[in-house]
Amino acid sequence: MIYYFCYDNQRPTGGSAVIYRHVNLLIEAGLPAAVVHQRTGFVLPGYEQDHPPLVGSLDLNLQDSDLLVMPGDLGPALNRLAPGIRKVIFNQNAYHSFRGYEISHEEIPPYLHPDFVGVLVVSEDNRRYLEAFFPGARVSRVHISFDLESFFCSDLACKQQSIALMIRKNQADAVQVVMALKSRGVLDGWSFRLIHDLPASEVAKVMQASAIYMSFGYPEGISLSNLEAMIAVCKVVGYSGMGCREYFDGTLCVETPFGDIVSFVEAVEHLAQSFEDDRHAFDRGVLAAQAYVRDTHSAEREKSELLAFYDGILRSQN
Repeated sequence: MIYYFCYDNQRPTGGSAVIYRHVNLLIEAGLPAAVVHQRTGFVLPGYEQDHPPLVGSLDLNLQDSDLLVMPGDLGPALNRLAPGIRKVIFNQNAYHSFRGYEISHEEIPPYLHPDFVGVLVVSEDNRRYLEAFFPGARVSRVHISFDLESFFCSDLACKQQSIALMIRKNQADAVQVVMALKSRGVLDGWSFRLIHDLPASEVAKVMQASAIYMSFGYPEGISLSNLEAMIAVCKVVGYSGMGCREYFDGTLCVETPFGDIVSFVEAVEHLAQSFEDDRHAFDRGVLAAQAYVRDTHSAEREKSELLAFYDGILRSQN
C-alpha cells in the first residue's frame, strides 16, 4: 500500500489537492493507495463527496511492504517517523526543507537515510536545490496537473479591465502594490479582484474574466495558482518564487524581483497599457502561456511521470 500523508487543512492548498489527485491516479493504475490524515474522518473541504480512500494517522497499521509518502516540510520530526518503513519525500516546496530547524541543530533532513528511497519534486528549480544540498539523493520531478478544463478560457472577448490576486502569501507586499497602483491613478477604470476563500469554480470565473494576475508567492515550488491563471489566459506578473522561473521568462510571464514594489507596480502598469493599446500583442502572449500550460502540465504527462517514479521504487523493493 502507498500512503500519502496530508495535513488537515481547513483551507485546502494546491499542495493538498495534488496529494488527493496522486492517490486517485495510483488507484486508477491499479496500485493500492490511500491518503493519511492526522485525524480520523477528516476530509479536505470541497472533497466531501469525491475523495480517495482516507485513513486517520492513529488507525494506520504499517507493514514492511508499505510505502509512506511524507511532505518535505515536517522539520526534524521527519527523522523519527515510522522507523524501518520505506518512505518517499514528496517535496512541493524545497525552500521549506529546513523548516523547523535551528542553526544549533546537528541533525539534518533525512534525504540520504536508507529508509528514504526516493524524492519527488514539482519543478526543476526544486530538483536543483535538493540535489545540491543532498548529493546522492534519488530526486525525480513530476509535472503536476489540475482540472485544466475548469480554468480554460477560449473567449478572449470576455476579458475585462480587471486584475486578480491572492493574498495568502506576502500580503504586505500585495497591499503595497495595490495601494501604489491606486494612488498613481494610471489604472483608472481597472478593478482589483481578490481571490480569497473561494471555491475553485469561483476562482476560475474570476481568472477567466481578468486580464492580469499578480503573483505574490515567494518562495514557491511551482504554484498551481499561476498555472491556473495562465490557462485562464491571464497575464501573470510578479514573483516567480524561484520555483516558477521555468515559465517566468519574460514572454510567458513577467518576473519582478522579490520585494521590489516599484518594479512590480511599473510592470503591472505596462501590461495594463498593452491590454488597452495593443490587444493583438497582449492576446498573443497570453495564448502562448495557455498553450505552454496545456502542453507542459497535461494530465497524461503527470500520470506517466508519477507511475514511472513509483514503478522504479517498487521494482527496487522486490
